[in-house]
Amino acid sequence: MKNICPNCQSTSSRLKLKTKKFVLMICNSCGLGYISPMPSEKDLHKYYDRAYFKSETDEIHGYTSYRQMEKVLTAEAQRKIRYMQKFTSGKNLLDVGCGLGIFLKNAKNSGYKISGNDISGYAIEYVKKALNIPFYEGPLNDVKLPKNYFGVVCAWDVVEHIPNVAATFLAINKTLKKNGYLFLTTPDLTSIDAQILGKFWYGYKKIPEHLIFFDKNSIKKILEKSGFVVVEIKPWGFERDLNFIADKIHFYLPPLGTLFKIITKFLKISDRSIYLPLADMMVVATKK
Repeated sequence: MKNICPNCQSTSSRLKLKTKKFVLMICNSCGLGYISPMPSEKDLHKYYDRAYFKSETDEIHGYTSYRQMEKVLTAEAQRKIRYMQKFTSGKNLLDVGCGLGIFLKNAKNSGYKISGNDISGYAIEYVKKALNIPFYEGPLNDVKLPKNYFGVVCAWDVVEHIPNVAATFLAINKTLKKNGYLFLTTPDLTSIDAQILGKFWYGYKKIPEHLIFFDKNSIKKILEKSGFVVVEIKPWGFERDLNFIADKIHFYLPPLGTLFKIITKFLKISDRSIYLPLADMMVVATKK
């Protein structure tokens, strides 16, 4: 089967990584990373059911418990909002791939007029009930979005989950007001931890949940092609408590994870959170 770049449709690519069921290819034309074979739309909807937000499986890593992580995800949301406010005072905000709405809740508390989007039936039902907000259901390029409407669109750790990511960026561009801002985070193929850890890098462990992989050049190219001007790209990380970190270590290295969990429980610091400046990049772009 021929590998075709989902961004530029080039068939010229090089192998970056092999897993049991997938290969990660890098397009020689635009630099985008993509897995092959690409999961079907039916598979994608199956991935993001209720279990994604509360369990670990062999195939889809998801969240051990999304709701139990609310404290650290709230701290993370507030960090992002403070960063956004350095660039824009736009208050009409769409959160793409909003999950269970923790960022949206914090954005609302910060004065934003919020709307949500997700493909997960479970997330859609939960957010609609919890927040009672305008909601755009399904893949963004298939949704009828208002044109030139939002001052801010956010996509936190989302674009790597979207196979037709170029069409999604075009849809975001059309729904943004002129000079509106897009803020996104996504794993960076050239991050320091990716270079050090190689095939053991966290980003690769998320295949096939992660379908698309960027570096700074490829994300800049695809955004510019979609009608954006890139304002800033910088390293970004995430807030997690030590219990979450212990669970993740246990998933990959059980003996070390068990030892880490015993030590943190003994010291009574399991719920202490830390900021890990790893894996991701923050990308800020504005509509031309």
